[in-house]
Amino acid sequence: MPNLVWVVFLAGAMGSATAGDAAPSSCVKLILPDDLDGLACRVTAAGPVAGSVGALRFQIQEYVDDGAVMGAGVAVFTATSGDAARPVAEAVASDARFDAPVQFRNEVGVFLDLNAETHGTGQFPLGRLFIQRDGSWAPVDIDSWQQELAKRLPAGMQVWRGPFPDYPDFAASAVVRRDGGGSLENDEGYAAVLLRFRDGKLTIDNAAWQIGIDGPCAVMPDYPHCNDKGAH
Repeated sequence: MPNLVWVVFLAGAMGSATAGDAAPSSCVKLILPDDLDGLACRVTAAGPVAGSVGALRFQIQEYVDDGAVMGAGVAVFTATSGDAARPVAEAVASDARFDAPVQFRNEVGVFLDLNAETHGTGQFPLGRLFIQRDGSWAPVDIDSWQQELAKRLPAGMQVWRGPFPDYPDFAASAVVRRDGGGSLENDEGYAAVLLRFRDGKLTIDNAAWQIGIDGPCAVMPDYPHCNDKGAH
């Protein structure tokens, strides 16, 4: 997994929503790592945050150097905030692409998922996760479980693609491969992970892996949605 640079920030309370309000159309100032600071910024997407019932809006940015995209960021605002408002949550990462943020609720609480991954085939996660606390969004530690997974894998095995988090279900999957392996059948497989939330962080509740297996459901039959139509 590459050495990743990211910045997260939270500020302000969540206000009431007005359906017609929009996030600013020009780049909002975010806290940038040194390698992205000073680069040209452009807005690539903006709109309502899915799952927020109109309470939140987002803006996705790209940072460009001589035509090359060097990183990306996302800012989330209350729907009633003006162009000069500070985001209630943000994330920035080098060598990243961000999806549109999603708000979701599960048995633990209300979360805000700022999902991102690296460019290229590795698809290593770069996003951030926040939980609603006392009218604000508090960051969740989502790095510890990824580090724990890397330590749990047998010697000579590593995450090849992913992990691919499914935070609403507190689960994740990953393509794993033996070092130096060249055979998909004999050297590549899947890992399936179930997570738990405690003290502001996600940790591994259960993890399993198997070479020669395609998909988390083949590794762990009780992985979320394995009985759903189309699951594998």
